[in-house]
Amino acid sequence: MNISTSLNLYTSIGQSFEEKIIRAKKCGFRYLDFNITDYYGYKDSLYTQSNWKDWLKSVKEFADKEQVIFYQSHGLMYEAFKTDRYSNCLDEALRSIEAAKIMDVKWVVFHPVDYGPPKEFLKNNYEQLSPIVDYAEKLNIGIAIENIPRKLSNIYHEYGYKSDHLKEIKESLGGKVGFCWDTGHANLTSKEQKNEILKLGKDLKVLHIADNFGYSDDHMPPFYGDADWKDIMTGLRGLNYDGTFNFETHNFTKGLPDELIDYAVSYLFKIGEYITINY
Repeated sequence: MNISTSLNLYTSIGQSFEEKIIRAKKCGFRYLDFNITDYYGYKDSLYTQSNWKDWLKSVKEFADKEQVIFYQSHGLMYEAFKTDRYSNCLDEALRSIEAAKIMDVKWVVFHPVDYGPPKEFLKNNYEQLSPIVDYAEKLNIGIAIENIPRKLSNIYHEYGYKSDHLKEIKESLGGKVGFCWDTGHANLTSKEQKNEILKLGKDLKVLHIADNFGYSDDHMPPFYGDADWKDIMTGLRGLNYDGTFNFETHNFTKGLPDELIDYAVSYLFKIGEYITINY
């Protein structure tokens, strides 16, 4: 597996993408996650610049020159907004698909939703995700639906935390739809992940690798929580998973002086090497 990370390890939004690419590459990463959500709502983000397309094209050209690949992306987490704002959020979600096309991303991750009465969960997911899937298919980009945690602190999700939930959403949507397995979210649901991973089959396309102690979504590296990494890797090996081993561990560097961040990112890459080689 190729080891990948989101650039949100570099906590300063003000840093240029080019600087973050160079620093991550020096730490060993050649595959990256373009997390659009990190840039939503920030001043001078792609959502506020009139020339956002030109900006992303220049970033892509730089990444190509450095031989760094943006394999996956995290779309706008529009499901966190109230339903009466959905129209505006949908426009921004579709823009994240267009941005992914510019970056030559293969899969864009979106969360399922679990609002409304249980009997309407599937219908509500279809209504919110189908315009995104339809638009992405026109651009030949896949949508990967991510598992959400069953329990997050004192919040309980009623839908979207099981592989069976994700599979029925995919079936309802049709199109180029796969799955993203978030190990941190899954660890907030159950200590056993292998069987849930195996249920996803060949449609498991991307990963969010993170660890926690089963209470909050800490976004820390493997071994900084109590997730069972042998169990997880047994599931991935059982599928012959060939996507990236992609870290979503921004809290690992949060609060560190900038002078120490590259040491932490290099160590994170070593953790990825250790797991993918030894487990």
